[in-house]
Amino acid sequence: MGKAAIQAQIDAKRGEITNLNSQISRLEECKKALTDFSTDIEYVLTSNEHIETTYYLAGTPYLNETNNEEKILKTAKQKLSAKSDDVVAKLTQKISELETEKSGISLSISWLEIEKSLTTEE
Repeated sequence: MGKAAIQAQIDAKRGEITNLNSQISRLEECKKALTDFSTDIEYVLTSNEHIETTYYLAGTPYLNETNNEEKILKTAKQKLSAKSDDVVAKLTQKISELETEKSGISLSISWLEIEKSLTTEE
């Protein structure tokens, strides 16, 4: 194989690395956006006392409803956080896989560069 053919392989591999860098960059942006996103869900009515004084509603049914709403929001926040953590873990794994693939291609380029330097054919 001549130097030109080896150089063509090197150029193709560099193109693959550019593509992988682009994919990694997009995945890292997604990961950052997801980790920066707050999963907090605010309970606007704040408490049973707030409902009582603001809307003049009191009694056990309203207390029970307040407690139920707070439980629902807590459960929703936990599920949202768990899903977010799961997606972040999958993104991290995919980024790691792409980085490993990129390292393999870089090593391949190094070997091709050595082969090119030792080749006497043009």
